[in-house]
Amino acid sequence: IQALKNPGSLRALAGTAMQVDFRLGLTGTPIENSTSDLWAILDQISPGRLVPLTYFRERYATPDYEKMQQLYELIFTYNDDLPPMALRRLKKDVAKDLPTKTRILHAEPMSSAQSATYDEVRRKLISGKRGAALKMLHHIRSVSVHPNIYLDASVQEFIEISARLKATFKILDNIYANKNRALVFIEHIQMQHRFIELLKNRYDLEYVDLINGKTPIKQRQKIVNRFQSHLKNDRGFDVLVLGPKAAGTGLTLTAATHVIHLSRWWNPAVEEQCNDRVHRMGQLKNVTVHVPLSVHPKYEEKSFDLLLHSLMTRKRKLASAA
Repeated sequence: IQALKNPGSLRALAGTAMQVDFRLGLTGTPIENSTSDLWAILDQISPGRLVPLTYFRERYATPDYEKMQQLYELIFTYNDDLPPMALRRLKKDVAKDLPTKTRILHAEPMSSAQSATYDEVRRKLISGKRGAALKMLHHIRSVSVHPNIYLDASVQEFIEISARLKATFKILDNIYANKNRALVFIEHIQMQHRFIELLKNRYDLEYVDLINGKTPIKQRQKIVNRFQSHLKNDRGFDVLVLGPKAAGTGLTLTAATHVIHLSRWWNPAVEEQCNDRVHRMGQLKNVTVHVPLSVHPKYEEKSFDLLLHSLMTRKRKLASAA
């Protein structure tokens, strides 16, 4: 049902137009960006039962306690002798035997080369028009991962120039020392391949598998089976590199106990789905989620990574509050 969350989209209109006797919606992420997501889902299932969207937005957009309590009662309890519109089931309530999941932020100051590139892109972002500004925003996002992905440099030089890479390899060095395994989620395809070469070189690995949007379904399962075989035959340290959208759902990778988000999606719900490749049924050990952050020495908490983290924190709070 989460494919129909945008009420004005052709998908949502097509869903509404379907002539059916019974509707059931299932989602693990009912609220991703705003409470309007929840309205769109419920309007597909019980059209007309909620107030109009404009009024709903005015009333429930702000996640203060009183409004969220009213929203909860409207949707999850009996109203006017009608049964609740939704049932809510949380992993922490039904999978109580799961090990703990800990999130750790790893802030690292940018190198002079990275901060200089960041400054240049930021100046263009401020002076650009709307279309150009959006393009620059994506550019500043990639610069925060690495200022020059095509740089011809030694392994150590390439790592040192990027705050996020430095933080990531500090994390991986510790995982390597303890002979544990990790998933590393990277959005950028070029960085996925460059990162794999860095891993092979630094840890003397013969191969490192990758699952992204170009990986055939049969190949995906072979990679998963090979990684999961550590559970029966523990071969020590290993890393699997994945794209967050292609590998963020449907895979069980409980042979890993660490998750690293080298590059982050805009949405905390997508990030949680990535974490749940490891933190799910069959996991017997505690799980640690690592978030490397590039911090510009001049802007500090106003650096892109920290602003993005604040945005994602607000979205998480909105979803849990509702």
